[in-house]
Amino acid sequence: MSSITSTTVSASQASLALPAHNPPAKPNSYKLPTIQKVPTFESKADERLWAKRQMAAAFRVFAKLGFSDGVAGHMSLRDPVNPDLFWINPYAMHFSLIKVSDLVLVNAEGEIQEQTPHAISHAGFIIHSVLHEMRPDINVAVHLHSPHGVAWSAFGRPVEMLVQDMCYFYNDLSVYEGFGGTVLAKEEGRNLANALGPKK
Repeated sequence: MSSITSTTVSASQASLALPAHNPPAKPNSYKLPTIQKVPTFESKADERLWAKRQMAAAFRVFAKLGFSDGVAGHMSLRDPVNPDLFWINPYAMHFSLIKVSDLVLVNAEGEIQEQTPHAISHAGFIIHSVLHEMRPDINVAVHLHSPHGVAWSAFGRPVEMLVQDMCYFYNDLSVYEGFGGTVLAKEEGRNLANALGPKK
């Protein structure tokens, strides 16, 4: 047989009052943080440095969110000074370790344009060089192996618009159905870029 015990606790009115030095917040008094705008630059060199800093920070954010898979994945940034060149992360360096000084500047042939101790991923170069060539409107491209992205890609179908947050991507995502393994030839890079088309 079970029994139920009830306990009543009471407190004096004085102990429930807020101290005078800690008044309650006024309704709607919380200020939301503002989104940082892209600054204006005095020179293309200043714009380049700012963009590279943003890129290095993005790598660290992606690492913190778990969007890195060992040393796989890459990001590229069209160079503001010379749009025929782009910056890419070094080969075999974890996202969490990438600094501005580690970024590698390359041309469309894969030739490194500034002295660096780093090599670049051949597959990353193929994907990004073709994409930057075929899509001059794209300034930044990201290829990740995020856990959820990898799992979803196994289905081979577009992301479904199940929640309102996904509506931003409505009719603007592509699925590459002809994947044949690691991208090692420009033709495969072109196939990827063609599958993307004008979409995100």
